[in-house]
Amino acid sequence: MFIMENFGSWLLNTLQERNMSQSELARLAGISKGTVSNLINGTTGVGPDSLIAIARALKLPRDLVFEKAGILPPKPELSPIKRKLAHL
Repeated sequence: MFIMENFGSWLLNTLQERNMSQSELARLAGISKGTVSNLINGTTGVGPDSLIAIARALKLPRDLVFEKAGILPPKPELSPIKRKLAHL
């Protein structure tokens, strides 16, 4: 299990941006509402299976959720040239 200090605030902001309740996330992810609440409050850690379920429920890439949870390092910012090449 991993404990994330900033993951809870990121998750809460993500839910607010989507007008999604904690109960709805719990239902879509197949985890308990208490687990979602504990993650947001930072009182518990989360395992990889729960992170995958949250990513699936939010329709986000798994690596992004793992990054926000502090398990994967953040991706480096692309330079303007690389960004333009990636766009092409």
